[in-house]
Amino acid sequence: MGVVAIGVLTGLACLNNLMDYNSNFALVQHVLSMDTTFPEGTLRWRAITSPTVHHAAYWLIIATEGLAGVLCLAGAYKMLLARKAGTDIFNQSKNLALWGLGIALALYLIGFMVIGAEWFAMCSRRGGMGGNPHFESSCA
Repeated sequence: MGVVAIGVLTGLACLNNLMDYNSNFALVQHVLSMDTTFPEGTLRWRAITSPTVHHAAYWLIIATEGLAGVLCLAGAYKMLLARKAGTDIFNQSKNLALWGLGIALALYLIGFMVIGAEWFAMCSRRGGMGGNPHFESSCA
Protein backbone atom coordinates (compact mmCIF):
# COMPACT_ATOMS: atom_id res chain seq x y z
CA MET A 1 0.00 0.00 0.00
CA GLY A 2 2.89 2.36 0.76
CA VAL A 3 4.33 1.88 -2.73
CA VAL A 4 0.98 2.83 -4.25
CA ALA A 5 0.73 5.89 -1.98
CA ILE A 6 4.18 7.14 -2.98
CA GLY A 7 3.39 6.40 -6.63
CA VAL A 8 0.16 8.38 -6.47
CA LEU A 9 1.82 11.25 -4.55
CA THR A 10 4.74 11.64 -6.95
CA GLY A 11 2.61 11.03 -10.03
CA LEU A 12 0.06 13.60 -8.94
CA ALA A 13 2.81 16.10 -8.10
CA CYS A 14 4.21 15.60 -11.62
CA LEU A 15 0.78 16.03 -13.19
CA ASN A 16 0.02 19.15 -11.13
CA ASN A 17 3.37 20.70 -12.07
CA LEU A 18 2.70 20.04 -15.75
CA MET A 19 -0.86 21.35 -15.64
CA ASP A 20 -0.05 24.46 -13.56
CA TYR A 21 3.60 24.99 -14.47
CA ASN A 22 3.93 28.61 -13.39
CA SER A 23 2.60 28.22 -9.84
CA ASN A 24 5.37 26.00 -8.52
CA PHE A 25 7.93 27.38 -10.99
CA ALA A 26 7.70 30.68 -9.09
CA LEU A 27 8.66 28.84 -5.89
CA VAL A 28 11.61 27.12 -7.58
CA GLN A 29 12.71 30.46 -9.01
CA HIS A 30 12.58 32.18 -5.62
CA VAL A 31 14.39 29.32 -3.87
CA LEU A 32 17.23 29.19 -6.40
CA SER A 33 17.50 32.98 -6.63
CA MET A 34 17.37 33.27 -2.85
CA ASP A 35 15.59 36.58 -3.38
CA THR A 36 13.13 35.95 -0.56
CA THR A 37 15.68 34.91 2.05
CA PHE A 38 16.38 37.34 4.83
CA PRO A 39 18.58 40.18 3.49
CA GLU A 40 21.09 39.86 6.32
CA GLY A 41 21.71 36.18 5.47
CA THR A 42 25.33 35.31 4.68
CA LEU A 43 24.47 32.38 2.40
CA ARG A 44 23.10 34.45 -0.47
CA TRP A 45 26.30 33.95 -2.46
CA ARG A 46 24.87 30.52 -3.33
CA ALA A 47 22.04 32.05 -5.36
CA ILE A 48 21.51 31.03 -8.98
CA THR A 49 19.74 33.72 -10.96
CA SER A 50 19.78 32.18 -14.44
CA PRO A 51 16.23 31.59 -15.76
CA THR A 52 17.60 28.75 -17.90
CA VAL A 53 18.89 26.96 -14.81
CA HIS A 54 15.58 27.63 -13.02
CA HIS A 55 13.62 25.96 -15.82
CA ALA A 56 16.11 23.09 -16.08
CA ALA A 57 15.91 22.44 -12.33
CA TYR A 58 12.12 22.53 -12.41
CA TRP A 59 11.96 20.14 -15.38
CA LEU A 60 14.35 17.82 -13.53
CA ILE A 61 12.00 17.85 -10.53
CA ILE A 62 8.96 17.18 -12.73
CA ALA A 63 10.69 14.35 -14.62
CA THR A 64 11.93 12.77 -11.39
CA GLU A 65 8.45 12.91 -9.86
CA GLY A 66 6.99 11.34 -12.98
CA LEU A 67 9.61 8.60 -13.12
CA ALA A 68 9.19 7.76 -9.44
CA GLY A 69 5.41 7.67 -9.83
CA VAL A 70 5.48 5.39 -12.85
CA LEU A 71 8.02 3.02 -11.30
CA CYS A 72 6.15 2.80 -7.99
CA LEU A 73 2.78 2.17 -9.62
CA ALA A 74 4.17 -0.30 -12.16
CA GLY A 75 6.08 -2.02 -9.36
CA ALA A 76 2.98 -2.27 -7.19
CA TYR A 77 1.08 -3.79 -10.11
CA LYS A 78 3.89 -6.26 -10.75
CA MET A 79 3.90 -7.22 -7.07
CA LEU A 80 0.11 -7.65 -7.13
CA LEU A 81 0.39 -10.05 -10.06
CA ALA A 82 3.14 -12.03 -8.30
CA ARG A 83 1.47 -12.16 -4.87
CA LYS A 84 0.46 -15.82 -5.23
CA ALA A 85 3.70 -16.92 -6.88
CA GLY A 86 6.65 -18.37 -5.01
CA THR A 87 8.78 -16.30 -2.68
CA ASP A 88 11.61 -15.89 -5.20
CA ILE A 89 9.28 -14.66 -7.93
CA PHE A 90 7.53 -12.26 -5.57
CA ASN A 91 10.84 -10.88 -4.30
CA GLN A 92 11.99 -10.33 -7.90
CA SER A 93 8.77 -8.47 -8.61
CA LYS A 94 9.78 -5.78 -6.10
CA ASN A 95 12.56 -4.32 -8.28
CA LEU A 96 10.53 -1.62 -10.04
CA ALA A 97 8.86 -0.56 -6.80
CA LEU A 98 12.20 -0.33 -5.02
CA TRP A 99 13.66 1.79 -7.81
CA GLY A 100 10.63 4.08 -7.65
CA LEU A 101 10.84 4.41 -3.88
CA GLY A 102 14.58 5.09 -4.05
CA ILE A 103 14.12 7.80 -6.67
CA ALA A 104 11.28 9.42 -4.69
CA LEU A 105 13.34 9.31 -1.50
CA ALA A 106 16.34 10.85 -3.27
CA LEU A 107 14.18 13.63 -4.72
CA TYR A 108 12.58 14.54 -1.42
CA LEU A 109 15.63 14.11 0.84
CA ILE A 110 18.44 15.24 -1.44
CA GLY A 111 16.54 17.51 -3.80
CA PHE A 112 14.18 19.26 -1.43
CA MET A 113 15.72 18.89 2.02
CA VAL A 114 19.48 19.00 1.33
CA ILE A 115 19.62 21.21 -1.76
CA GLY A 116 16.47 23.30 -1.34
CA ALA A 117 16.12 23.65 2.41
CA GLU A 118 19.76 23.67 3.43
CA TRP A 119 21.92 24.78 0.47
CA PHE A 120 19.50 27.42 -0.81
CA ALA A 121 18.26 28.26 2.70
CA MET A 122 14.63 27.63 1.79
CA CYS A 123 13.86 27.51 5.52
CA SER A 124 15.18 31.06 5.84
CA ARG A 125 12.70 32.43 3.34
CA ARG A 126 10.15 35.01 4.27
CA GLY A 127 7.06 32.81 4.01
CA GLY A 128 8.93 29.61 4.86
CA MET A 129 8.89 26.58 2.60
CA GLY A 130 6.50 27.95 0.04
CA GLY A 131 3.66 27.80 2.52
CA ASN A 132 3.90 24.00 2.68
CA PRO A 133 3.38 22.97 6.32
CA HIS A 134 4.62 19.44 5.59
CA PHE A 135 8.17 20.71 5.11
CA GLU A 136 8.08 23.39 7.82
CA SER A 137 8.81 20.89 10.59
CA SER A 138 12.01 19.77 8.84
CA CYS A 139 13.60 23.21 9.16
CA ALA A 140 16.10 23.37 11.99
